[in-house]
Amino acid sequence: MAQGHSPLKQRGYTIVAYKYQEVKNKDVGCYLENNELYFIYLISIMEKFYSPTGKIFNCETLLQEIFFYIKSDPLSKYKVIIGTDSANHETTDFVSAIVVYRVGHGGRFFWKKVNHKKYRSLRERIYQEALLSLELAEKILKGLSKEKDIDFDFEIHMDIGSQGPTKEMLQEVIGMIRGSGYKVRTKPDSYGATKVADRYT
Repeated sequence: MAQGHSPLKQRGYTIVAYKYQEVKNKDVGCYLENNELYFIYLISIMEKFYSPTGKIFNCETLLQEIFFYIKSDPLSKYKVIIGTDSANHETTDFVSAIVVYRVGHGGRFFWKKVNHKKYRSLRERIYQEALLSLELAEKILKGLSKEKDIDFDFEIHMDIGSQGPTKEMLQEVIGMIRGSGYKVRTKPDSYGATKVADRYT
């Protein structure tokens, strides 16, 4: 735990600060203090995912829904995509989307929202988006790997690009995600973040 930082409280979570290398396999977030970026372990009371029709899933029932969708047409090609976007309101709202794309034939998507204290720094928000996508990617892939007879490509989509204020972070964030073993797409090809997740921020 970061020295001098006691556990923090946030609605729905117990938050404990960790160094980055200590938060693998955990729900993670981040905050900036004294010009240092701290990564935090989020212990969720209940994780909820939503379909666009408002149906609610937990992680287990979400995975079952994805299995059923892929198995309903096993000859098609599939992409499973994770994308996170954020917006500042009274809090900073982070929305992560899980897109199951049946290539050439539409698809399904699901989303979850996490509310944080308002982040003033764009850099901090982008890193938070990346961390939430990495955490969710690991969780979804771990669950999908239990089913041996399904095949799909997997990507993480980031709301960053070579134009605009995020261009200075582009290579750093790409390297972070590729270094974790995932394919990454950025604008204008990162629709999982810029189109799907963005809709619910």
